[in-house]
Amino acid sequence: MVRRTKEEAEKTREALLDAAEFVFLEKGVANASLEDIARSAGVTRGAVYWHFENKLALFDAMHERVKLPMDELFERAMHDGDSFTALKEVCITVMRHLAEDARAKRVFTILLLKCEETCPAQSNVERQQQKRDKVIQRFEKIFTAAHQDGKLGPDTSPQTAAIALHATICGVLNDYVRNPEVLDIATLGPQLIEIFFRGISA
Repeated sequence: MVRRTKEEAEKTREALLDAAEFVFLEKGVANASLEDIARSAGVTRGAVYWHFENKLALFDAMHERVKLPMDELFERAMHDGDSFTALKEVCITVMRHLAEDARAKRVFTILLLKCEETCPAQSNVERQQQKRDKVIQRFEKIFTAAHQDGKLGPDTSPQTAAIALHATICGVLNDYVRNPEVLDIATLGPQLIEIFFRGISA
């Protein structure tokens, strides 16, 4: 009985996350209410508060559901014997994943286009800056190892390479979610990553 209750609670949580994706995508994060999400999921607003403290907590959980598999890939790249090549392959995987996975596309579209008031402005700026810094630090660690192994071009510092890779990925993703019918990310995305890594390689 306890196990069944836990399974039902998990199903409700997943239904709320599914509903949040579609409601945020349709209305934007600022205009969507927990009542809207509860109605879309077919549950009461009380059920929402049982699982999530507020809209921001629900938004974060929705993001984490997509982000975690990507984090696992990047962690694997960091511990690979050839982390430089592994990072390139992970970036290519991310591009193809976004093209093939409808959920990932919805969430990235929300993050890039529908996220104008996730939380108070200053707090949101700080949160986004922290996430950016964490990703760039992860890239820089890999590029530092590549530099020590002689794989990074002599005119490119690990920090510069990390910032440039982050900007490249964000630029491609932003263009894709804005014009998915124009930018074939499954084909062009990997090509752009290949060009980037050739440009910084020794």
